[in-house]
Amino acid sequence: MAISIIREIVQRSGASRRTVLRVLAEGGPACRPSLMARAQQIRALADELGYRPNAAARAMNTGRFHAIGMLLGDDVRVSSHVPPTFLEEVLSLLAVSGLNMVMSSLSDVVLSDQQRAPNLLRELAVDGLLVMYDVGAPEGLVDLLTRKAGPLIWVNRRVEQDGVRPDDIGAGRLATELALRRGHRRIAYLDPLHEDDRRTNRLHYSKEDRLSGYRTQMEAAGLAPQVILDPLWSEWNRLDSARAMLADPGRPSAFICQNAVEAGILMLGASQLGLSVPRDVSLMILTGGSGECFSGLKQPDREMGRAAVAQLTRRMAKTTIHLPTMLVPYTEQLGATLAEPPR
Repeated sequence: MAISIIREIVQRSGASRRTVLRVLAEGGPACRPSLMARAQQIRALADELGYRPNAAARAMNTGRFHAIGMLLGDDVRVSSHVPPTFLEEVLSLLAVSGLNMVMSSLSDVVLSDQQRAPNLLRELAVDGLLVMYDVGAPEGLVDLLTRKAGPLIWVNRRVEQDGVRPDDIGAGRLATELALRRGHRRIAYLDPLHEDDRRTNRLHYSKEDRLSGYRTQMEAAGLAPQVILDPLWSEWNRLDSARAMLADPGRPSAFICQNAVEAGILMLGASQLGLSVPRDVSLMILTGGSGECFSGLKQPDREMGRAAVAQLTRRMAKTTIHLPTMLVPYTEQLGATLAEPPR
């Protein structure tokens, strides 16, 4: 059927068979006006005659699947975090480039198989991989996939090459600097689940990096860091813990929190004690998103998607090279919870 359609397109367009096949295979726009007109004519005839490209044959002819894979960890709920805006940006950019995406979650046994690693791209029918394995990857997996799995980019993982990740050390420094500029000197860093995550082997490198950035900036300002890694802050008593911290007359004038949940608990505790945010105490978050009321930083999810696609495109174009990991900066999020400290 397809052969007879192509023969008729050749006859009616006056183009060579080679030209017709190239236009139908490439799908993208031609550069010269004369070629653009010829390509449009060929595609119009193909639509009229009901031509449907054979994806398998196209892959065999071009050596490309025109798709990338998004590879998730074994336990998706724990090991792989895919922010919606990151995914939205990736899909949007791939659509513009005429590429599809295949999302897959493979077991650690499969990913660690020395024999299967070199065949991952072919098995998934993709030309490259975005690997979203944040936490708990088996030892040696990063090295194995980087060496044998073909073009890939590690997303949100601490690797020296072929990676894209947020600049979390920079985030810790920037959040602290924002509080310092407002005149705060007693700035606390709150991460109540830090030690629990470490104990259960779920501690993501980003938490250590943000804490490191905070410490560095406080020490550079000649101030003593106030780090609160309270293991008693749990689902049941965190409001009590928040009230206890805020009731202390020597409490910090500003808190840097991991997210809006922790900041919200502090805000509720402050309200119950008759304290006002930000008049009496300032609250900041490190992982904000659009529409947040809290001051602090905005996580660069959309920028991460853009950087990941750009890095993977470069790797697919030159499969033998490795790229230095790209750090994507956080940006300041203007909110209503940061002000000068009380006098």
